[in-house]
Amino acid sequence: MGTSFSGAHAYVVAAMDRRVKTVLAQAPFVSGRAFYANLARVDNQIVGPDVFTADRRGLGTW
Repeated sequence: MGTSFSGAHAYVVAAMDRRVKTVLAQAPFVSGRAFYANLARVDNQIVGPDVFTADRRGLGTW
């Protein structure tokens, strides 16, 4: 059982140790390379404070 990095470790241990019968991982961090490549994408970048202003104005409108 684990969250994030610990979740990934739980998967690895389960794959290597036959005594492990069940794995529970909450938001496992399983691919650092893919995760950081996704963070570096331009469409995932916050460009400026206008994004926060638009979000703040949108609050309470629903």
